Amino acid sequence: MILEGFKFGMLLQIAIGPVCMYIFSLGIGQSFWRAESGVLGVVLADALYIALAILGISSFVKKEKIQYGFNILGTLIIILLEWNFS
Repeated sequence: MILEGFKFGMLLQIAIGPVCMYIFSLGIGQSFWRAESGVLGVVLADALYIALAILGISSFVKKEKIQYGFNILGTLIIILLEWNFS
């Protein structure tokens, strides 16, 4: 059980997507400290997801309604970050 949670957490760590591109754009277009604060937020969110994965929450997250909620939450977070830093 713990190994499955660890695998799920590591899978979340290697994903390169819009958050990575957002951090790159912050580093290029804004100050170093803005990019650094974005990295800190990403690291804290990843740590939370890994902790939840180790605790076995992955079976709970696989439910369709819960996945939809996480998708909405993730979308809102990305929109708020873009709105805040632009």
